[in-house]
Amino acid sequence: MRIVAIIQARMGSTRLPGKVMREIAGQPMIDYVVGRARRIPGVDEVVVATSVLDCEAPLVEHLEEKEVPIVRGPEEDVLARYVRAMETHEADAVVRLTGDCPLLMPEVSERVIQAFLERNCDYASNTLERTYPRGLDTEVLLPDALRRADAEATEAADREHVTRYIWRQLDRFSLCSVTADQDRSDLRWTVDEQADLKLVREIYDELKGMDFGYHDVLQLLEAHPEWTDINRGVKQKAC
Repeated sequence: MRIVAIIQARMGSTRLPGKVMREIAGQPMIDYVVGRARRIPGVDEVVVATSVLDCEAPLVEHLEEKEVPIVRGPEEDVLARYVRAMETHEADAVVRLTGDCPLLMPEVSERVIQAFLERNCDYASNTLERTYPRGLDTEVLLPDALRRADAEATEAADREHVTRYIWRQLDRFSLCSVTADQDRSDLRWTVDEQADLKLVREIYDELKGMDFGYHDVLQLLEAHPEWTDINRGVKQKAC
């Protein structure tokens, strides 16, 4: 089975413009997302899906320089972007990731892939029941499920949020939920606002590189409990 991880990323964030290219410990944020995605056991290829807008030029040029595969499509119709990337790169299974998660944890994503393979479902995710920190979000799905969503979904929110059409229809798709041993959904490790970026920078400045894992960050935050207050007030946009 050929497993392709597709990272949606764009420059046009309203709350933190150009966030995927914001610097963290000397590198653009997108480099950490791609680098950590490539470390997920079982993933055969990592692709970035961005929009066709001119504003994406800095991101596209950087990824081309780094020889990261890119697929481009409509800005708002992210579902169409995923289908294009899936078909272009001949995926037998799709791992959906987002470009604002520089603390993506390969060992956590691996658990979702394993559940998808072992439990023979259409869609597996660690977001159906949140027990991991926000920012470790991983979804794995069959190409047929993605194609059905693309053919049938008409609501703008379903086109923008890619898998929303799937996980809202329990009678039509088989779903697998992956949960952590300890509920740490109170933690926020994604980047939507400047406060989020500040926290992530603190973590990378302390731990260095990309070799650290999930429990390394938990232990670091236990040693610096005040860091969790940095972005505590940031509100997540609803799907």
